[in-house]
Amino acid sequence: MNQALRLSEFARLLADGIQRQFGDRDWWVIAEVSNLKVYHDRRQLYFHLVEKDADTRSISAEVSCVGFQEAYGQTLNFKEQTGRDLDNGMEVLMRVSVSFHAVRGLKLLMRGLDSNFTLGQMQQQRQRTIERLLAENPDAVRWNGERLITRNHQLQLPAVIQRIAVISSEQSAGLQDFLHTLRDNEFGYQFQVQIFGVRVQGEQHAGSLVEKLVEIFNRSSAFDAVVMVRGGGAQTDFLLYDAYPLVKAVARFPLPVITGIGHLKDVSLTDSVAHAPVKTPTKAAEFILAHNRRFEELLSAYMQQTLVNVQQKVRTHTRWLTQLSLELRSESSSRLRETQRTATQLRENFSMAVRQSLQKATSQLQIQQLRLQTLPQSKLELQHRLFSPLAEHFPPMVLQLITRRKEALKQMANLMTLLGPESILKRGFVMVEQQGRMITSIEALEKGSAALIFAGGTATIEVVDKTTKYGQEGTKRED
Repeated sequence: MNQALRLSEFARLLADGIQRQFGDRDWWVIAEVSNLKVYHDRRQLYFHLVEKDADTRSISAEVSCVGFQEAYGQTLNFKEQTGRDLDNGMEVLMRVSVSFHAVRGLKLLMRGLDSNFTLGQMQQQRQRTIERLLAENPDAVRWNGERLITRNHQLQLPAVIQRIAVISSEQSAGLQDFLHTLRDNEFGYQFQVQIFGVRVQGEQHAGSLVEKLVEIFNRSSAFDAVVMVRGGGAQTDFLLYDAYPLVKAVARFPLPVITGIGHLKDVSLTDSVAHAPVKTPTKAAEFILAHNRRFEELLSAYMQQTLVNVQQKVRTHTRWLTQLSLELRSESSSRLRETQRTATQLRENFSMAVRQSLQKATSQLQIQQLRLQTLPQSKLELQHRLFSPLAEHFPPMVLQLITRRKEALKQMANLMTLLGPESILKRGFVMVEQQGRMITSIEALEKGSAALIFAGGTATIEVVDKTTKYGQEGTKRED
């Protein structure tokens, strides 16, 4: 058995071996940051570097790492270059050295951070998002060789944008800039603005923005356009606008989306697929005002052109009316003179015709007067000669005629008496009455109460069934 060593002696051996193997060299390591803690007041950071299996995502290697003044300064430079804070889950290319202490154990000391590696990773992620967008949404997204063309790009802006849905953090200074520019405009335009508040710090909030878009989609008839604004904040907040779910939702959205997310240097993927990307919230408001102003100017131009056209038409028609008035005055004078001549001639012709008609009528009246004086007397004489032979025979003939007519009426009365209901009933016949009407056939008889009318009175029966002479139905009677 070898001689046992005290732990401190074994630790010195480890330290000597690590020193001989790694010495003062620095090593570039690709790993994922985990368990990060940053102490800004002391300008120190503590974290683990880990490597995960590509398939199972289980940790295959993990080493503690620390960074001090120089390393803290490297993280600030990294943020300036990439727009991102060093954060958990981020894969980085880090320059480290190895340190072993008998008490604190093995640690890596952070010496540097390659921002170009992270920028490349970010660009690769953006490219993967674009490729996925094109592959999964061929009906709404295409690449024209230079840029993305989306369904949202191809929407027609309404003639006037007045009803606006705004997605923003409610505490955002950019939102206040947008609202101030929109409402205090020099043109006096009025807007209906509804705020859909959401957090915009961190990539994990991209889903919240998608939820707000879904909420607006369900009320799409209430809005003319959607505005997404973000003002100030960390540059890392900008990354959520590259998230695939949000980019897809904006690309397919049925209302025009205007973005003003407050980033002057970079363009997010959401900007790339939105209908109208502008740089800042203020610019978004100015875009809407300029759009409405163009419509107003177009209306003013139409109104001015209409006014000019009307004035030209009025002048043209005024000249035409003046000319027509002159022609009508001249024509009227000619027509009046002609009418006067015609009236004079007609008056003379009428007077002559009246005189001739009066003379003719007077002659005819005189002839009729002579005829009327002689005609009645001759008519009377003629009638007297015709009726004188009849006068002797007229009274006896009238009396004979009256006698014969009386005898005929008496015979007819006797016949009507014989054929009347009373006579028929006295001979043993019966009449049937049901529901206020006389029943004259078995088909008209219905089940239920009925009255039998005799010569000496009336009996009530109950019709249960009936039978025609063909035996199709039966009839019973109960008194």
